[in-house]
Amino acid sequence: MLASLRDYIDNLLEAVCLVDEGGNFIYLSSGFPRILGYKVEELLGHTMIEFVHPDDRELTQTAAQNIMKDESTIEFENRYIHKDGKVVHLLWNAHWNTQDKIGVAVARDITIHKAQLSFLQNLAFYDKLTHLPNRSLFSDRLHQALARARREKGQFALLFIDLDKLKYVNDTAGHQTGDRLLFSTANCLSSCIRESDTVSRFGGDEFVVIFDRIKSVDGAMAIANKILNQLRTSVSVKTASGEQFVIQASIGVAVYPDHGKNEKNLLEVADKAMYIAKQRGGNSAQLASANLLIDNNLSNRKTQRK
Repeated sequence: MLASLRDYIDNLLEAVCLVDEGGNFIYLSSGFPRILGYKVEELLGHTMIEFVHPDDRELTQTAAQNIMKDESTIEFENRYIHKDGKVVHLLWNAHWNTQDKIGVAVARDITIHKAQLSFLQNLAFYDKLTHLPNRSLFSDRLHQALARARREKGQFALLFIDLDKLKYVNDTAGHQTGDRLLFSTANCLSSCIRESDTVSRFGGDEFVVIFDRIKSVDGAMAIANKILNQLRTSVSVKTASGEQFVIQASIGVAVYPDHGKNEKNLLEVADKAMYIAKQRGGNSAQLASANLLIDNNLSNRKTQRK
């Protein structure tokens, strides 16, 4: 009967293991060699944490402690390192038996599922050309920035960026050259921000940046001017005629809460400030003002009357 049960377990897609109090493997089904590439005898006697991805070891140890403490069945995900070095995503169901001092765990390989999910998320939330967050993801990040600033009574800056004369590049050098310029611009903007900030492509030649937790309006303008200088010095393309085209941009700068207290107002005044910069010849940054917000409100009311 026991041999039949082991045969049944070994034929499952899932992998089953038993561990002792120290987290050492004391039994493994043949599912583990299929999932991790190691022979059973290579794993027995070793601790499971040895094979866990370094970034997931703390999470795994916390889950193990909770299982042993509560004697409950816990479901969690983590990553293991396959024998050939690749990363394997596992979904676990685990239970601790206090009487026998043994943990019973079942693992399912969800690596393909994770890759498919990541692919779908990229389609839904990232721009195909530049790989930057698209409007949908940007809107979510802006909501987060607004909530954080309200909670902390802080400030953040919103920069609306429009590239100058991209149409000229497309018309004279072709859209492929223009696309390369957009891709280079995206990389340049990404290099100018911190991990806590967000740069998004809104479409065409428009980009929007959230600079989180700024200290002052002057600081926001300094950031905008730094971006202008970085674009001028590091982003360029050569046209078919040999002309070197250096990218320039017009930037509108709005600061929460000075220039708007919600997503709609901040985007509107930053966009309007950007057009002022463009009307003045481009290659510059324009700070929004309270008057722009008033003008927008009046314009909205006139539009509603029509």
